[in-house]
Parts: sequence; C-alpha cells; structure tokens
Amino acid sequence: MDTSGNARTTNEHYGDGGMNLSIDRDRAKRAWKKLLIGLLLLSVLSAGSLMHIVGGPGNLLDILLSIRLNVLLASFSILFIAEIVKSWRLTLIGRLLGFRIPVKDSLLARISGRFVGVLTPAYAGATPTRAIIISAYTGLSPGNSFGLSVYESILDSFIPVFFSLLLLIPLLPDSWLSVLVALFILGMWIGGIGYASTDRIEGFLRRINAPEELICYVSGQRKLFLSAIKSSTSTRILLPTITVTLISHVIEAYALYIVLTGHFSLVDPVFLIKAFILLEASYVLTMSPTPGGSVFFEYGLSDIMSSYSLVVWRVVFLLFSILPGAVILVAIKSVRNYIEQALVREVKDCAASTDNQDI
Repeated sequence: MDTSGNARTTNEHYGDGGMNLSIDRDRAKRAWKKLLIGLLLLSVLSAGSLMHIVGGPGNLLDILLSIRLNVLLASFSILFIAEIVKSWRLTLIGRLLGFRIPVKDSLLARISGRFVGVLTPAYAGATPTRAIIISAYTGLSPGNSFGLSVYESILDSFIPVFFSLLLLIPLLPDSWLSVLVALFILGMWIGGIGYASTDRIEGFLRRINAPEELICYVSGQRKLFLSAIKSSTSTRILLPTITVTLISHVIEAYALYIVLTGHFSLVDPVFLIKAFILLEASYVLTMSPTPGGSVFFEYGLSDIMSSYSLVVWRVVFLLFSILPGAVILVAIKSVRNYIEQALVREVKDCAASTDNQDI
C-alpha cells in the first residue's frame, strides 16, 4: 500500500493543478463534523440499545470485560481476510470490464469506504468514498470508478437481502425487524431502479429551477447507475462476482462462528449455518437509516442470538469497521482529502463527472 499519498490522477478529474485536492476549510470542517456526529450517534445509540437488551450498564460492562482476547483477535483477523477477498472481487470486476485495479488499491478503497459507511446513515458514504479513491489511485475516470462502486454496492445489498428473506422468514416472529428492513431495502432498490430508468428526476429539478450543472450531474450519475445495473445482468460478470461474494461471506460467517462458539475449529456445522444467517441479517440491519444501523442492528439480532454473543459480535463488527479506516486516515493524508470530497460534494464541472461513462 502506498502510504506516501501520491495517488495517480489527472487535472480534469480533480480540478486545475493536478493533485489539487484541497477544499476550503469550512467544507472540510463540515465533512469531519458529519463523521464525528455519526460516531457519537453510533456510540450512544448502540451502547444504549445493548444496555437495555442485557439488563443495564453493569451487565454490559461485565460482558465487555469477559470477552476473550483470542476470540476478538481471531474474529477480527478473519474479517480482514474476507475483506481482502472482496478487494480482489473489485479487481476482478475491473478486469472483466477492461480496467486495471490493483488489489492494494481496492483494499484501500474498501477499508476507507467501510469506515465512512458505518458512520453515515444507511451506509450512504461508502460508495462515493470508494469511487473517489479508486479514481485517484488508478487513474480511472470518475464516471467509471463510480460505476464500479455502484456495482459493488449492488452485490453487497442484494445478496444479504436475498438470504435474509430466504432464511429469516422461517424464523418469524423473532426475526421480524430484520425481515422488515430487508423488504424495505428491496423495495427501495426496485423503486429506485424504476425511477432512475426515466428522466423524471431531471424534470423535477428543472421545475424547481435547479442549476443546469446540477441537472447535468444528476443525469450523468443516473445513467451510470443504470449502466452498472445493466452490467450486473451479464452472466460473464455476474456469475464469478457472485461466487467471490459468497466465498467472502462464508469466511465472514466463520468469524461470527468463533464468536458464537468460542471455538477455532469447525466442529458444529449447524452453528456455521446459523452464523451465516446472522451475518446476512447483520449486513441488512447495517443498511438501516442510522449510523452503523445502530438500534436496528442490536434489536434486530437480539431475539435470534444470545445477549452475550450479540455484544461480542457488535464489538468485533464495529472495531473492524472503524479501526483499520482510522489507521489509514492517520497514515495517508491524501485519503483524508478524498473522504472530505466524498462527504462534501459540489457540482462544479458536469463534464468531469460524466466522462467515459461506458462501464
């Protein structure tokens, strides 16, 4: 990983002057304020929910102090392996579409995107963060990098939703919240695809006299979204990327298996299946409209796993989502600039945001 921050980019991608990544101080402060507010809400809401579920702050503290360090480290490490597999998936998607994306750049983009995603409502900050970092480090146009990130988001949304509905409906009523969130996400995707397939968004913006640059930008992003959807229907791309995604989820399920059992060997396949079900529910609940899915995550899993396992899994999940990203922020200055851009986006040049859209 290049820690020097010398990302490869071009003038037309990020403004005049080549690596002109700076944004004004007020906008930068707004960007970090968003993340700090997200972190605060995530901490307060998650801690409050867990305290209520386990029966008070004393019980929560007892559980936290009883977490075995080897379980924590093993689960964390396995999640990291799964993230490397997902990074290779992004490299594979790029290769199938004719783009070269090194795995180290994919990993940097994914870890940074996960960090921003878990601190923003509905995981909204993940996709633009990944897109900007991919573009900066590989030289791909913003249009193509955004299309690749959208395609990844499709895989990371539809697969958990599919398995959640398939495997959690039989567990009703205990799984009602997870099923409800999965149905909501599915409805939003279907509705969003249907709405994006028309030019009604641009028509609405024109009716409210929005700037022409904004209309052009929105139109370009809508077409990129549809292009990514179209790419996902190609079996040449769909089959291998779904396979890699499922492999990464099985690896992640093993991380949760360790939390559930405290064992490091696969001695109980039933628990591995349960871990897979709980993992898919975890991803669906994380996409709820609060930072990190807080409140939804805790209560959605509280009736289908033990209180102890829930606390340990939440700790592992949040540590893995936040700690590697925080290390990257401290180590690589350019990534901080890219995250600022992802969080505080302005439409300045429509042509720069819509060039080379044929993903």
